[in-house]
Amino acid sequence: MKKIIKIGVLGCSNISQKALLPAICNHPNFQLAGVASRSNDKALKFSKLFKTLPYSYDELINDDDIDAIYVSLPVGLHYLWGKKVLQSGKHLLMEKTFTVSLKEAEELVSLALQNNIVAMEALMYTYHSLYQKVRESVLEGTIGKIRSIESSFGFPSLPQDNIRSQKTIGGGAILDNLIYPLSLCLNLANEKLVDYNYKIYKDDNSEVDTRGSLQLHFTSFSAHLTYGFGYMYRNDYIIWGSDGYLKVNRGFSRPINLDAEILVVKQNNEKIIKVKQDNHFYNMIDAFYQKVIGQDIIYMNEKENILQRMEIISELYQSLDVNLEKF
Repeated sequence: MKKIIKIGVLGCSNISQKALLPAICNHPNFQLAGVASRSNDKALKFSKLFKTLPYSYDELINDDDIDAIYVSLPVGLHYLWGKKVLQSGKHLLMEKTFTVSLKEAEELVSLALQNNIVAMEALMYTYHSLYQKVRESVLEGTIGKIRSIESSFGFPSLPQDNIRSQKTIGGGAILDNLIYPLSLCLNLANEKLVDYNYKIYKDDNSEVDTRGSLQLHFTSFSAHLTYGFGYMYRNDYIIWGSDGYLKVNRGFSRPINLDAEILVVKQNNEKIIKVKQDNHFYNMIDAFYQKVIGQDIIYMNEKENILQRMEIISELYQSLDVNLEKF
């Protein structure tokens, strides 16, 4: 019989309600031990909805019967509460983006290593069979050697009261959605990142960065990434190789009941690889479980993965005060 892991959820967010909590409840080896919110009413609402116990943040972290905690708070609060989780000896599943700076990420990763516990970033799309099939195709040389990657993740402007529009709790496009195209390129590159450059924009009526572009230059190819708020919705990427290219729509955020397609274009030949619907949130929760019980030695979305992404995100975010352009 496999070990049952008692897990708590810190933060009653939309993503936790719609995706992560159902995935946890449906996993046979997790027991949802409690939910915590800064609002007693919200904690009670979630606890009734998911048949568990309501907690305050500190009560959840200090409960010795709980083995792991999923933190689903605004990014600006990740370091504070992630550190408390790790100091309590509990495994940490941190909603993306991991922290607001490389220094904070390094401290949390080191703390996890010192305590021999897991600190994992909840980057769900990497656990979808669509991404796994793309990665497999690229590694097999289906399109030859990678020459270029283009990727976009953007959506319409957000209301001012949305948490992603609030500077004090880590709002802005860099911390919200750059992580998707950036992680894709870093994961698929399989070679050294030589250099990168970027442009960041802010709307007149916003206190946070709203959109930007990032160019990554690897040893043998470059990638162009566009991300942010104030766009017609896009969520896609093209991987262009020496012998063809792959194109994927809705490559990052997609409903669990939606089938997927990979368009493969080669000289005088086009084909579509069909990928069945998949619950990447459940797959991610299962991967977290495997890490907690010591069965997963791949370290995907841990340690080096986190720090490689955060080195770039941190530089962009820290540059806002001196490098922000209004448009």
